[in-house]
Amino acid sequence: MTVILTILASLGFLIWFRKLQLSDDRTSRLGKLSKNPVASAVIYSVGGIMFIAAVLSTSLFYVDKYETGHVVKKFGGRNLGAGQIIASNGENGPQDYIYGPGWHLTWFIRIWGEVRVLPVVDIPPGHFGEVVALDGRSLPEDAVIAPPLPGTSLAFGAPKLDVDASIFDATTFLDNEKIKGYKGLQATVLKPGIHRLNLYLFNVRITDRQGRTRIYDQYGMRSEVAQGHQPTIITEIPTGHVGVVKSNLDEGWNTQCKSGAEEVQQGRLKAVLVPSGCKGVWKDIFEPGAYFFNPELYEVTQIPTRAQRWSYHGGYDDCRIDLTIGDDGKFSQTRHCTPIPVDPNVADEAIFVRVEGWEIPIELRVLVQVNPADAALVAAAVGSLKEMEDRIVTPTIRSIVRNIGGGTLLAPLLDEKGHYRVDAEGNPVIGVRPTRALDFQDSRPYLESAFEAAIKEEGNKAGITILEVKIDDPAIPPELLVSRRREQLAQQLAKAYREEKLAQDERVNSQKSRATADQQKDLVTAEIGVKVAEQFKVRREFEGEAEKTYLTQVAEGQKAQAQVLGEEVVARLRAIELVLAALKESPQLLTDLKLPATVVMGGGDGLSAAAAVFGNTFRPPQTPPAPANR
Repeated sequence: MTVILTILASLGFLIWFRKLQLSDDRTSRLGKLSKNPVASAVIYSVGGIMFIAAVLSTSLFYVDKYETGHVVKKFGGRNLGAGQIIASNGENGPQDYIYGPGWHLTWFIRIWGEVRVLPVVDIPPGHFGEVVALDGRSLPEDAVIAPPLPGTSLAFGAPKLDVDASIFDATTFLDNEKIKGYKGLQATVLKPGIHRLNLYLFNVRITDRQGRTRIYDQYGMRSEVAQGHQPTIITEIPTGHVGVVKSNLDEGWNTQCKSGAEEVQQGRLKAVLVPSGCKGVWKDIFEPGAYFFNPELYEVTQIPTRAQRWSYHGGYDDCRIDLTIGDDGKFSQTRHCTPIPVDPNVADEAIFVRVEGWEIPIELRVLVQVNPADAALVAAAVGSLKEMEDRIVTPTIRSIVRNIGGGTLLAPLLDEKGHYRVDAEGNPVIGVRPTRALDFQDSRPYLESAFEAAIKEEGNKAGITILEVKIDDPAIPPELLVSRRREQLAQQLAKAYREEKLAQDERVNSQKSRATADQQKDLVTAEIGVKVAEQFKVRREFEGEAEKTYLTQVAEGQKAQAQVLGEEVVARLRAIELVLAALKESPQLLTDLKLPATVVMGGGDGLSAAAAVFGNTFRPPQTPPAPANR
C-alpha cells in the first residue's frame, strides 16, 4: 500500500512538473492545452491532490483508545549495537517512543519505517503483571532477577524516587540516570489498571489461580495455559495474621545488610534475621493488608497471631458395654464398638497411652498463639505454623502425654479400697502417685493441669504460647467401667426397692386411715369405754384397798372382841350383822320369810336362843320321806 501511494504521489508530481515544462512549448498539442485556463487548473489540482494524498498517506496514522502505536525504523539510521534491542538515538529498529490514541502526523514515516499498533496492557483487579525487560543494563553476576526499580520497593525504609515520567517509560527506563533499568525479569510489577507500554521493550505476563495466562509482547496479546508459573495475584494478609518476608535478592539500597544481620535464639529455635531490603528473612513483619509481592523474588509466610485450636482426635475404636436387667434382676452385657476416623482438619489422631496394661486413646484440645514479635523467628527457624505444629509441637505433646499418663501424677492419694484419703478437715490429701487408667475419668483436672504445665514450658521453647490444654472424653476400656456400672445399678435397684416398699407402706397406711375414718364413731365409743373401764378399774383398786384396810380394821376389832366375848359369840354376832344387812338391802326378804313356830326355852346368855331361832329359820326345807312301799 505504501508503494502504491508513493507511485501515485510521484505521478502527480510528474504531471505537475511536466505541465511547467510544456507551458513554454506553443507548437505541441499539450502546450496548446496548457494555455487553456480550465485545463491548466484541472491539471494542477489533480497533480496537487495526488501529491498531498501520497504525502499524507505516508505520514498520517491513527491509534485507537485501547491501542498503542509502535515505530520500527527500517532505514535512514545506523545499526543497533550488540545486544541492543531498542533504538534510543534514531538507530534502525524498534524505537523507544510510542504513540497514544488519536491521529498522528510523522513525515513519510511509512516510507522510512513501519507503524505497528499493539493492544494496551490490561491488568485485572486482584492481579499484577510480571514484567520482563528485553533491553537495559546486564544483571549483576549473582542476580537472577532485577532488583526493584527505585521507589517501588516494599521494604521498610526504602528510598522514594522523584521522577516525573513513568518508570516503565522506555526512555526513562533506559536513559534516566536515576533508573538505569536492568534487562531481564523485574522485581517491580505492574499494578491493576490499563498501561501503555513499549511492547518491543517490555513483555508482560498475567497468570490467574487456574493457571490461565495472558502474555503481552511485540506480537500483541495471546492466551495460553502456563505450566510451572506462579499466579500473579495480590498477596493478602488477613486480619489476625502477620506476614514474614524472605527475600531472594539484596535490593542494593540498604547499607546495613551485613552489619545488621542478627542471630536470634529463643528456646530451641535459632535463626538469622536481616534488615528490610536485604537477602534473607526480614526482621520487620507486615501487618494485615494487600501487597504486591512478586513471588519470583519474595516468599511471604503468613503467621496467625490469633489463638489457634489444635485437636488430636480419632484413629481408634470407641467400645461400649451395654448393661440390661431382666425381670429376674439379673444383668446381661452387650459389647459393641464404633470406629472414630481421623478428621483431616485436626492436628493429628488421638494419643495412645498405656496405663496399667491398658491402651487408652486420649483426645486433646490445645489452644496456641504466636506472639507477633516472635513471628519472624518462627518463620525463619521452622516455616509456617503448620510446620511448627507437625515438626515440633505435636511430637512434644505426644511425648508429654505418654510420660505423665503412663507414669506418675500429682493427684489425691488413695487408700487400699481405692477411695480418696482425706485430712482432718475432710479435704483430699494430694501427693505424687502412679497414674491409674480411671484417673482420666476421675482425676481429669489434675491430668489437664499436669499436661498444660509441661506443654506450656515446651511451647515457650518453640516460640509459641500455649494458652490451654483440655482432655476430651477418654475412651477408657469398657471392661474397667462395667463393674462400677453394675455396682451403681445394684445400688439404684436397692434404692428403687426401698422406695417401692415405702410406697406400699404408705398405701397400707392410707387404707388403714380410710378404714379408721369409716369406723370413727365406733372407735370413739370403744375408746370412751376403754377409758371408762380404766377409770372403773382404778376405782375398784382404790375400793379394794379401802375394803382391805376396812377388813383389816374389822378383823382387828373382831379379834379384840373375840378375846373379850369369845370367838363363838363373835361369830354369832357377825352372822346377825350379815342378816340384818341383807334385810336392809332387800326388805322383800321379810315378806317371803316364813318364821317357824319354834319356842326356845332355857337359860344361858340369850345369844344361844337367838341363834337357835335364826338357825331354824334359814334351815333349808326338809324333804319329806318317801312313803314306804306297801
